[in-house]
Amino acid sequence: MEILCPICKEKLSLPQVETGGQQLAYCSKCTTLVHVSYERLVTGTKVWEVRMENHPKRASKKNPNKLEDRVISILTLGFLLFLIWWFYQSCVSLVAQ
Repeated sequence: MEILCPICKEKLSLPQVETGGQQLAYCSKCTTLVHVSYERLVTGTKVWEVRMENHPKRASKKNPNKLEDRVISILTLGFLLFLIWWFYQSCVSLVAQ
């Protein structure tokens, strides 16, 4: 079975829905998670349930190697080294007096 993603209209393949009863699919284009369940009733009626949601873990994934993150880390480290040096100089001048 194939369905279309509601956001980007990409085809999502769900081959095991009719045999297994339910299946999850992830749209790689727009990060939508689709859950489809299928049930055949005693009367022969087919019942389909389709749920779709935006997957938060995949949608908000950040690239940890951004240049801004590295620059902030270097500036923070430099500031901490300056503070350590300044406290050291203050202590040395107090001991010398």
